[in-house]
Amino acid sequence: MRIDETAAIITGGASGLGEATARHFRTMGAAVTLLDRDAERGAAIAAEIGASFVTTDVTDEASVSAAIAAAKSAMGRITAAINCAGIATGAKVLGRDGPHPLDL
Repeated sequence: MRIDETAAIITGGASGLGEATARHFRTMGAAVTLLDRDAERGAAIAAEIGASFVTTDVTDEASVSAAIAAAKSAMGRITAAINCAGIATGAKVLGRDGPHPLDL
């Protein structure tokens, strides 16, 4: 896999594993768009590493759809999605009838 040819979106990109992954991908030459709820920190990290940032709530389908459109606009394409957003509780998120609501 050629990381330098990758255009990646990274959820949870403003902290922890998502931030570390974004930093690593950028050092390897990938185009990166960070997606996170923390607008201030996300924008600061994106500016620091030369990435783009979109404020995103991954528990909201409309927010995610808008973020994907913005990332495609910024990078021209998306070839990788790395999901590091820490939103889950200790409960099931998917059942026989589909996804459970994420009432956080």
